[in-house]
Amino acid sequence: MVSAESEIWVTGMSWSTALGASIDGVWQSLLKGVSGIVDMDTTVALRSNYGAPIKAIPEDWPPQQRQHTLTVDVLSRALHDAGIAADHPELLPVMATSYGSHLDQPGFGSLEKWSLAVTESLDCQNEPITITTACSAGSDAIQVGVDLLRSGFASLCVCGGADVLSLGKRIGHSGLGTLSPSHQLRAFDSKNVGTLLGEGAAFLVLEHGEHARARGARGHGIILGAGSANDAANAVAPESSGANVILAVDRALSAAGRSPSDVAVINAHGSGTSLNDIVESRAYSKLFK
Repeated sequence: MVSAESEIWVTGMSWSTALGASIDGVWQSLLKGVSGIVDMDTTVALRSNYGAPIKAIPEDWPPQQRQHTLTVDVLSRALHDAGIAADHPELLPVMATSYGSHLDQPGFGSLEKWSLAVTESLDCQNEPITITTACSAGSDAIQVGVDLLRSGFASLCVCGGADVLSLGKRIGHSGLGTLSPSHQLRAFDSKNVGTLLGEGAAFLVLEHGEHARARGARGHGIILGAGSANDAANAVAPESSGANVILAVDRALSAAGRSPSDVAVINAHGSGTSLNDIVESRAYSKLFK
């Protein structure tokens, strides 16, 4: 079991989605079946023109500017929710993206330029750790934050990710044949025909329970365990048995001192692509009998 001394509290959180930035508002929209998917303009022929952009950011801004603005806004709101100043000397940002705006910017350089620009504009005292692991980047940022806290390397982290829709990303998925030609994403459905891309950002402020209690912070929740795995089977597709998913979940449960029977909710990838859905279905069917 996780000891009280190693509890990782979530003391701040925020997001921005195609359905808005209010946590309660987005939840109510989802319950009502509201969708942020729209038919988007494009200058080239794609498998699908559908996507879920954030309406609060001007579409005519270049991708780099859109991602910077989005990240600054959401990260700032997470810190505000936690009652932490951006220039807090203990704060370590752990920031994630897949490719974001960078596919559309030849010569832009490493992804660290994005995270450094964000943290410098907010006057953060510590340079960020930058993570890019495709679709899992944001989740991996949270796990890295948990590991940093539990190892004693950090006492306060803000962890999360941001991505924007760009023409380069849409062309890439169209070329792979993974975009759904329909405006519906049919995850775990026999009629699934592909995924739909959206944009957004989300950040959590993580700290040790004793650290949070000492400053009188409230806790939104506690992270008990985290786990990850990489089968290295293919650059763009998972190994089909689902063993990689099982290993990641087993590691998370082991770290938390929990069993599959303790799990009430599974937040699946649910990409709507045939192989991904098969892999997840196989894994979860084995894990949660």
